[in-house]
Formats: sequence, structure tokens, C-alpha cells
Amino acid sequence: MLTGGAGTRLGEDKAALVVAGRSLRSRLTAELPAGHTHELGVDFSGGPASAVVAYLPQVRTALVALLAVDMPFAAPLVERLVAAWDQAVGYQGLVPIDVTGREQWLSAVYSVDSLREASKDLWIEGRVQPGIAMKALVGGLRISRVPLSEADSVMALDIDTPDDLAIVQEIMKEGHRHGT
Repeated sequence: MLTGGAGTRLGEDKAALVVAGRSLRSRLTAELPAGHTHELGVDFSGGPASAVVAYLPQVRTALVALLAVDMPFAAPLVERLVAAWDQAVGYQGLVPIDVTGREQWLSAVYSVDSLREASKDLWIEGRVQPGIAMKALVGGLRISRVPLSEADSVMALDIDTPDDLAIVQEIMKEGHRHGT
């Protein structure tokens, strides 16, 4: 779970943002598998890709699933991608594509070995370069782009601006469960 963003467009810490009575951090923590979830970025200000690269030496699995804290409906989407991984022969990542055609690099699954290989030049004197774009990190990987249907598109909503927050709050007020 990626939680270290500055939230500059929103104007506040996204992980601590309370939506429908719960912080985004606690909401996602409750939806993700216990014992398999690690929070990245709390003490890392270099951006999500840099946080992922910094965390890779600690990963002991073949696959890593990423989920940005500002995507409150994406946990079921990431679960689907993890379940589909065995059928993704020859790919190094599965990345959902929202209905606007935008790649959701931060709600995706990747081969850990592929991320390690892609990130080997991103270390300088034992430290990860800050400000790495996620697309720059994974752009050279063999990615299977998974289009989302209109019905599933809500799973790709993220909260970047006050308008995005209003949309998510309205959806939650309506009690929609999004893919679960």
C-alpha cells in the first residue's frame, strides 16, 4: 500500500483523509490480506516509484501488488490481477487501463525480479534516486494492459483533487460496494 504522497493538489495527507467515517489508510488496511500488506512511503518523500525501489530489497515473494492509498475502491481490482497472474505467461506486469485509457501503474501487479532488474540503475551511492516516475520504472517491462469495463471503472477512481474527493464521498454515501 503506497501512502507517502504529499497530496499537494488535494491539500492534505491522503492516507489520513477521512472518507465515510474512516481514514483511507484504515479502509485499505482492512480490505487487504493480513500479514501480506506493507505500507510504503510513510517515511519516504521521493515518490511512489522511489518508495517501491527502496522496498524491493526486503521483498521475499515473486510477485508484488501495488495499491495507492488514494484509490479506495481498487482492492478488489488488485485481487483480480493477482488471481490472473498465472495466466499472464510472458508478462512482467499486469496494469489496469481505466475507461479513459489511462494506465493505473499504482494499482497493478509486477514481477519482483523484473522490478529489481529495472531499478538497478536507480540507486546512487546506496540510496534510491527521488522523484522517479512510475512509468519510467516499469515502462521497459513486458506489461499486459487489462482494460476495465464501464461497470468496473469505479475501481480505478483516485483522489487527487477536492473534486475527486467529492465524487468518492458521493459514491460511498450511496453505499455502492464496487466490485465486491
